[in-house]
Amino acid sequence: MTASRSAGDGTRRRVGARDGVAAPHAIARFSQTIVVDLGGMLEAAITKRTRVSFIGLFALAVFTAGCQGGGRDQQHAAQAKEEFSKANSCPAPSVTVETRHDLSAYDLQVTPPAPPAEVAADPARLAEWKRRQDESRKGYENMTVQLASGCGHTVYYTCSPATSTNDQQVIACSVAQHPPK
Repeated sequence: MTASRSAGDGTRRRVGARDGVAAPHAIARFSQTIVVDLGGMLEAAITKRTRVSFIGLFALAVFTAGCQGGGRDQQHAAQAKEEFSKANSCPAPSVTVETRHDLSAYDLQVTPPAPPAEVAADPARLAEWKRRQDESRKGYENMTVQLASGCGHTVYYTCSPATSTNDQQVIACSVAQHPPK
């Protein structure tokens, strides 16, 4: 039996006896080489598989996010259409809905408060007040603004994902409190 093993310099050397019976030290070295070689290949395979899995998951996330953006707008528009149709007794085919990416749900639902005079007078407190206002604004980032029209009426809605009383994911739309003029 003959076998080859790594010589450490990148080459492989033959080990074993000429008559077909391997010397015990050659078998031990051969076994060590197999373990080392298999370990290296396994490590490379795991590294490659992990890299491929990560790339695959990343691609799936990007694809899902891209699809969800358009899908989200369509779902929100459909819910706004249904809300508008019910509120105005307007047949669904007569209702048009447009997603308004140029408008902020925060601006349509919240009256921008002015800082109290004593906060406005202190730059550090004013900076803190503004930071908290920005945090509040971020809570509206997953919402869309939908403009529904039909049967002589026009209504702005803000729509967002919500959880129903039976833990189902739904879309909730509310009439904008401060629609643009």
